[in-house]
Amino acid sequence: AFSALTPCERLIQAKDLPVTPLADYRRLQGELGDALKIDWCGALTWSNEPGESEALVRDHAARGSDIRLVTRDEIATLEPYLIAPPDCAAFAPSEGALDPVIATDALIRAAREAGAAISLTTPVIALATDSARVTGVVTRGGTIDADRVVLAAGLGTVPLCAAIGITPAIDTSPALLLRFRAAQALLRRIVSTPAFEIRQPAATTILAAGDYIDDSPANGPQAVAQRALMA
Repeated sequence: AFSALTPCERLIQAKDLPVTPLADYRRLQGELGDALKIDWCGALTWSNEPGESEALVRDHAARGSDIRLVTRDEIATLEPYLIAPPDCAAFAPSEGALDPVIATDALIRAAREAGAAISLTTPVIALATDSARVTGVVTRGGTIDADRVVLAAGLGTVPLCAAIGITPAIDTSPALLLRFRAAQALLRRIVSTPAFEIRQPAATTILAAGDYIDDSPANGPQAVAQRALMA
């Protein structure tokens, strides 16, 4: 699948879901207008081995993704400031990125305007059940009954589901988000390399994400930032 080191910022085509996040976000943007600021900039992704990039394109294209293989010359046209473009890359023009804080605020405001009750400081400590059916959630302030419960608690979903005998396939994927100052616009799209993912949300700001390894001097946040800067 595509690298998604910044899953809260990058909008990608779902690999297996029948309804893609891209379609949902485009629908939401149509409903919320300028409140949901999405940059549909597209994305370039490549691996160290050209065969892996080719396989990525075949796999996602077979699932209906808007994606194609581009060669070095086209990559250089798409991103002219790349110092060493790869032989080939996967180009997904329909992908985009957003600011997760702005997006969350916009969705909360829209939900409130539609009549939803929002409780941002009410921790859920368990699922309320009746036999094998989930009937709501248990909070520190009491039980809230519900016809349907949507779990979107990240890793917190695992202990909530344990009480009903379900083990979600969720694991940690720690990453470092790096912010650099730029003298000019250098990137037009999301660029995902084998080492890190990078995009430029503003003319003077570059965001990059790299895998968190450990806190040692060789692999800690400062070392990862320095390697990303040198790359």
